[in-house]
Amino acid sequence: MLKFLDAAFEEYCTSPAHLEMLEAKFGPEAVALVRKILAIKIRRNYPGGTK
Repeated sequence: MLKFLDAAFEEYCTSPAHLEMLEAKFGPEAVALVRKILAIKIRRNYPGGTK
């Protein structure tokens, strides 16, 4: 389940439509923050996850 949620979160947050909406509502600083957050990979302990 975590693998699915991690992939869905990354796919949603990196979509151009989502990033455009963020920039329109909150400015380029919000987009930069999301990109910074996405650069940090969460260590998960599930098969196929990063350890």
